[in-house]
Amino acid sequence: MQFKRLFSTIAFLFIPLLASFAQKPMLLDHGGGVRTVEFSPVDAFLLASAGETNVIKLWNLRNNTARTLRGHTDIVNSVAFSPNGELLASVSDDRTICFWNVQSQQSVATQSTTDRYQSIAFSPDGQIFATGGQHVKLWSAHNRTEMATLQHNQYVRTVAFSPNGQLLAVGNDSGTVKVWNIQ
Repeated sequence: MQFKRLFSTIAFLFIPLLASFAQKPMLLDHGGGVRTVEFSPVDAFLLASAGETNVIKLWNLRNNTARTLRGHTDIVNSVAFSPNGELLASVSDDRTICFWNVQSQQSVATQSTTDRYQSIAFSPDGQIFATGGQHVKLWSAHNRTEMATLQHNQYVRTVAFSPNGQLLAVGNDSGTVKVWNIQ
C-alpha cells in the first residue's frame, strides 16, 4: 500500500515535468532546411543533422553546442552512425559518400560515386552499409567497396536493416516497400 502511495506521489510530481518538456521542445538552429537527423547509438545526447546547407552538424545536447562538418558541396540527404558510434556516414547530391570520425569531427574518407544517394544505413554488426538512390547498393564498411547492386524500378528514398542484419527494407516514391534477404 505504501509503495502504491509513493509511486502515485512521484508520478504526480514527475508528470508535469514531462508535459512541460513535451510542450517546449529544445530548438536547434541548423541554419537551413534539414533533410535528415540521427541520434548516436551509444550517446543519447549526440545528434547529427544535415540538409540543404551542405553541412552536417553534430549536436551535443548536454551543453547545447554544435560542431559543423564541412566536405559536401551539395545537399546532404542522409546520415548514419556506425553501430559502435565511432563513424558517421553521409550521402549527398554531390555524388559522394563521406565518412567522419565522430570523436575528432574530421573526415576520414570520401568516396566519389556515379549515383546520387538519398539514404544510407549501417547493418547492426557494422560490417555492411547500404545506400539507396537509383539502385540499392551494399558496401563493405571495412574497405568501402561495393559488394552488390540490388536493381530497383523506382527511386529509393530510404533503406533500413532488420535488427539481425539479414533483411534490408527499401522504400520508394511509388508507395511500396521491398524487403530483400541480403544473406
